[in-house]
Amino acid sequence: MANFQERFNKLKVENNLSLEDIAKKINLTKSSLSRIINGKSPLRYDLVVSLASIFDVSISYLIGESNSKSNKTC
Repeated sequence: MANFQERFNKLKVENNLSLEDIAKKINLTKSSLSRIINGKSPLRYDLVVSLASIFDVSISYLIGESNSKSNKTC
């Protein structure tokens, strides 16, 4: 299964968003987000929740624990 970095990059391309676009949506600098995505800074839960919301996918999908993009529980 894919990891967080792979899923993030795939979703970024699918949604036609730049790293800067995403960083602005979550009130981070582009360089801060880049460090997080590349594993150089810790990945915080609140950030995962925000990114999953931006991409409209489940947290499990985003972090690579599921292959289902659905963020619905039913």
